[in-house]
Amino acid sequence: MSVIAKLQNRYFKEEKMNKLTLAVAAVMLGAATAFAAPKPKIQLVNFTGTISVTVDGKTTIIDAAHPMKEIPAGAVVSVISGAATFQTDGGTISAAKDDTFSVNSAKDKVSINVTAGAPVLNVGQDMAILKAGSGVSLDSSKDKVALVVTQGSVSVNGDDGKTSTLVAGG
Repeated sequence: MSVIAKLQNRYFKEEKMNKLTLAVAAVMLGAATAFAAPKPKIQLVNFTGTISVTVDGKTTIIDAAHPMKEIPAGAVVSVISGAATFQTDGGTISAAKDDTFSVNSAKDKVSINVTAGAPVLNVGQDMAILKAGSGVSLDSSKDKVALVVTQGSVSVNGDDGKTSTLVAGG
C-alpha cells in the first residue's frame, strides 16, 4: 500500500471516528436535556379584556385578537381591562383590572410578587388574597403544594372557613 493510500485510509477512519464522537455527544446532550427537571409552567387559561405581558423590557399585548397561552418566566403581567385566570403547577391565580404581578419559575417552584391590585391565589382548598407589596412562592416538590410568603403579608382563607394572615419570615 502506498504512503498516500495509507494516509487516505487513516484520514477516513479518523473522520468516521470524529463523526461517531459527535453523534454520541449529541445523543448524550439530548438525553441530559430530556432528563433535566422541567420548569413549572404558568398558563393563561381564561381571560376577557386586555392584558400586557412584559419580559426583558419588551411588552406584548394580549387580547382576543392576540391570545397567548404560556406566560414566560420573569414576566410582569398587568390586567389592563377585564379579568384573567392563570394556572401554575401549584395553584390558580385570578386577576382583575389594575392587578399587576411578576411571575417566575424554577425547578419545582413558582414565585408571584404583586406590585398593584389584589389578585387571588387558590392553592388546593385555600384562597390567598395577595396585595401590593406581597410575594409568595409555591413549592410543588412534595406531595402537597406549600405556600410560603416571601414578601409582605397575605390573608389566607382556609378550607376550614378560618382566615389567617401569613407574614414573610413568620
